[in-house]
Amino acid sequence: MNEQPILFEERFLEKYVGTKLLSDPVTAVIELIANSWDASATEVYIQWPDERGDDFTILDNGCGILEDEFIKIWSTMAYDRTKTNGKYASDNGLQLKRIAFGRNGIGRFAGFCFAQDYYVSSKTKNGDRFNYIVTSKVEGKPLALIKDSSSFRLKNNGMKITIKNANVHGRTLEEIRSEIGMRFFSNDNFKVYVQNKLVTFDDISSQNISEEFLSIGENIVRIIIIDTVDTDRSTKHHGIAWKVNNRLVGDITWEGLSNQYNVDGRRMESRRYSFIVIVDFLRNYVLPDWSGFEEDKSIVFDTLSAVYKFIWNKIIDLSKDQREASLNRIKQSLNTEIKKMSPLKKEKWEQFIKAVQEKCPSLNEPELSTLGSVLANLELSQDKYDLLNQLNDLSPDRLDDLNAILQKWSVEYAKVILDEIENRLSLLKQLEQKLYAKKADEVHELQPLFEKGLWIFGPEFESIEYTSNKGMTTVIQDLFGDTMKASLNRPDFVIRTDSSVGLYSRPSYDDEGFEEIGVERLIIIELKAPGVKLRDDEINQPKKYADELFSKGLLQNNTSKVTCFVIGGSITEGQEGEVTTRNGAVKIRPIVYDIVIRRAKSRLFNLYDKIKEAPFMKDIDKSYTTEIEETRMSLF
Repeated sequence: MNEQPILFEERFLEKYVGTKLLSDPVTAVIELIANSWDASATEVYIQWPDERGDDFTILDNGCGILEDEFIKIWSTMAYDRTKTNGKYASDNGLQLKRIAFGRNGIGRFAGFCFAQDYYVSSKTKNGDRFNYIVTSKVEGKPLALIKDSSSFRLKNNGMKITIKNANVHGRTLEEIRSEIGMRFFSNDNFKVYVQNKLVTFDDISSQNISEEFLSIGENIVRIIIIDTVDTDRSTKHHGIAWKVNNRLVGDITWEGLSNQYNVDGRRMESRRYSFIVIVDFLRNYVLPDWSGFEEDKSIVFDTLSAVYKFIWNKIIDLSKDQREASLNRIKQSLNTEIKKMSPLKKEKWEQFIKAVQEKCPSLNEPELSTLGSVLANLELSQDKYDLLNQLNDLSPDRLDDLNAILQKWSVEYAKVILDEIENRLSLLKQLEQKLYAKKADEVHELQPLFEKGLWIFGPEFESIEYTSNKGMTTVIQDLFGDTMKASLNRPDFVIRTDSSVGLYSRPSYDDEGFEEIGVERLIIIELKAPGVKLRDDEINQPKKYADELFSKGLLQNNTSKVTCFVIGGSITEGQEGEVTTRNGAVKIRPIVYDIVIRRAKSRLFNLYDKIKEAPFMKDIDKSYTTEIEETRMSLF
């Protein structure tokens, strides 16, 4: 089998590394310098072309690289440096504990910003040395490595990259020195030379640098602010640099500030600004290894707190114009919704969005616009901010769960289903509350609940066509004579001293299905007091109701079906089975309350017990709780 090579179109490289690395000399040079940093170099020398067509070179005194390692790394797409070498820079025998810049091998493509090929020369302390040409001219490949047999050029350890006839895209020497100075400015063990001249603060353009002074007691803190204008790909060239006697204390990082304020790699400002904090008065509180300060000392704590607060306010102020421009664009996109708000609501909406811009920098403009739209709709809704309060109470995991639900279910469908579940669970809760409370006079209150809960008795009774039949109820009331005066309060069912009777019917229709012609199904529910035991008399009582209704012509012998449920506290032994009369047209089913509740819970997939702590379930009268359980135990 012949293996076919994988080919790459010309645009692959641009898609893979981004257009900025391939077209912006500043980005490319910073990546090349970062490679030297990761090789634990202490000095980097750059020769910048004086005019178009001259060579560009970058040379460092780092650890270099072995030839086989070079081939592996340069030939591997999406090379994971951290996985292979860890998060620290390579060991150069200098004991420099540096966090490496490189992560996925993008820097190897930086040379293509200046030309289609470049030369790599390396020498290591063990004597390994090589020359290679790295080119993007080979058709179908993003890059190729060609062994260079020319004489070796390096005298000392390190790596040198040479680009002939370099295209610097109009960038001047002064611009490059300034851009490098803004990013590699404070480390005593890393110096960058351009045209053999050390890059210093003096090289940074006055447009990109400013300074402030902060008083802390009798001491003065000098803070130098550097603004690169364009945001870099990462925060690794930016952060807060603490300096004492012109020596760096700890790493250049946002870590201390991010512990108190929301400043990290998600903010554009953290990839644009750097702050150099000069605190010579803390010289006696620097740790022996210069990795930080003795933070348990009050003067150090007060200084750090004051500086972090100052820098945070400065970042907010520096990004004000950008935030305002973003807010105006969002307001324009939501103009229709905002017009419907009152002036007070508009002001509240705008204040909220401004606060989110400051506190939640990870939200980009489209996401912030979506939030603004949601907020505007909440302002116009009846419930206002109740939803936000509930979202605020959710943990990140629960918010992820909510998002997953909304991805699978629309709000409309979820509401229909959850409303039905809530109604049924609430109904079951009310049934249990009244069944097990020792209040026999409340038995009649169960009938309206069972009218809504015929589903408890089985799926065949789910139809919404079942309704109370007042006409039949009147007939049943007449059977009991004057004992039914109480039923005048509830004419839709029969009230007795020890029970209640409800009749729920579903109509039958003619062959065309348009006209009602009688009753197809009738459900009779007779509820006895919880303490009543079902015997022959109680179980056969519904037969009298059915016979009366048939005799009055309210039921048809050939078409009507009647199911009677007689519910009580217990059943006499031997009477548990179903009783049928009228050739099966009438079925009488005795059942105890406990079984009714259990069946209801089962038909709700036992959700009752699983979500009994849901907010709508907590409305149960707590005074019933103990009494209900005690009654259940005594009855069953």
